[in-house]
Amino acid sequence: MRLAGATAGLPTIVLGEGGAEATLSVWSAARAAATESGWSAARSLGLGLFGLTAQRVAVGDRAVAAIGLDADGRVWAVTRALGDLAWLVDPLPAWSQPASVTAGELMGGPVALAADGEGQFHALWSEADGRGASELRYARFDGVRWSAPVAVLSALGGSAQEPALAIEADQLHAVWADGVGGVLYHSSAFARDAYAAGSWAEPAPLPVPASAAILSMPRLVADLRGDLHVVYVAPLNEGRGVYY
Repeated sequence: MRLAGATAGLPTIVLGEGGAEATLSVWSAARAAATESGWSAARSLGLGLFGLTAQRVAVGDRAVAAIGLDADGRVWAVTRALGDLAWLVDPLPAWSQPASVTAGELMGGPVALAADGEGQFHALWSEADGRGASELRYARFDGVRWSAPVAVLSALGGSAQEPALAIEADQLHAVWADGVGGVLYHSSAFARDAYAAGSWAEPAPLPVPASAAILSMPRLVADLRGDLHVVYVAPLNEGRGVYY
């Protein structure tokens, strides 16, 4: 489940992300006054990403994007215009043809995806660096095409896995796990400059339980006040659980 901003400044929620189906609902104050929840009925997005795994969905002001991995570990992405709120009753425009974002050797699970207020989508993933370690690579969709991927962050512990992204104002924030060291890292860059490796802040470790030898599945969100929130999993040993 993922919460994101969308058309006309209304919050939207994507359900079933990462699986075979994703649906979109829109909340409005007028609907909240007339109903219990204020949410519209869920509407299928019809992703059509057959054969792709580790899917992620992001909703922007004018479009929705989905990204996933094929059987060979390559990243593919599709986009679809949202238009105005007529999508609730009228068919959505067709998805774009899948676009190959990278052909490298991916490591550490799904691709992180986030939408900014300028109609752009930002993707970040872990990829082998050719020296036995991994690095975080970045690509941007400008509304027409995906940029070529570039390495923007190195894995301080040799392994960078399961990155997550969030947009706060004009800043792009990333968190990721180092795989086996029990450490989570955070870095950020201005969204407009995220394509340049030198624009990202030096990665800083986040406070985590001392007993956790392995951390995984970090998720990141920015609230309306600009505060960042991270949840993650410690899957092993006595300290196992979900942390915030």
